[in-house]
Amino acid sequence: MIIKALSAPLKENLLETALLIAIFLFLYLIAVLFVKFKVKMVRRKEKVRTRLKYLFLIIFFMLLVQIWIDKFFQILAFIGFLSAAVTITQRDNITNFIAWFIINWRELFLEGDTVQVGKITGRVKSIGPLYITIHETYETQPAYSTGRTIKLPNGMVSKNPVINFSTQHKLTHKVEYLFDSKANLSQLKAYAEQLVLELKEYYKSIGEKTQLEGCHFSFNLQQSKMSGLLLILQFQSSLEELALLKQFLDEKLLAAHNSDSEIKLVFE
Repeated sequence: MIIKALSAPLKENLLETALLIAIFLFLYLIAVLFVKFKVKMVRRKEKVRTRLKYLFLIIFFMLLVQIWIDKFFQILAFIGFLSAAVTITQRDNITNFIAWFIINWRELFLEGDTVQVGKITGRVKSIGPLYITIHETYETQPAYSTGRTIKLPNGMVSKNPVINFSTQHKLTHKVEYLFDSKANLSQLKAYAEQLVLELKEYYKSIGEKTQLEGCHFSFNLQQSKMSGLLLILQFQSSLEELALLKQFLDEKLLAAHNSDSEIKLVFE
């Protein structure tokens, strides 16, 4: 009864809408299945899936509007004039919204990634339409938090260099330890060589993501301006592994400090 009461144009629009939904769902499912079996990397799958979702929604919305609204192009022209007027008063918010779309479309970073936007480094908590919420970390040690939470306008992403540390599997890190100037230099050098070997072995054991091949471990001993011997350890790892490696080194050196009178750390 209800269907019979509907006008012919309305019936036609409803039929076309139902057909459009069915076709788009079918095509989207095929695309998702194709991505699932053809794209091997998990992170890459998420990027392609997100782009497909936005692409299908945009095309679907445009076709849906053409079905239900007459004089579609005249309405678009009106929206264009209205947008120009709004742009004058809401330029920054519009810029932030467009940047939000670009961040999601291009997958510049995801929630949980550690990034640097301009001079600000931190772990991304959320990505909103206007602002990005970041838990700030130290610029030289991106794995360690400063405790501050910062809201960045999305527009900063288009105006500043962006580094996503989470997509870079191997970063070079430098860790420094200061020893008493009376420490035995030859013994300290031998200990540093042994420490590097132990660090390599530990590095192999801390996870499947670890790739030792191509990574470099080195150390350097030099006289410090603070009247002591400075041990500088350099190695490559991901940010997730850095905290574990730093903890391993701290424990090893503290144990040596407590057990060997020739190797004494200076605590600042």
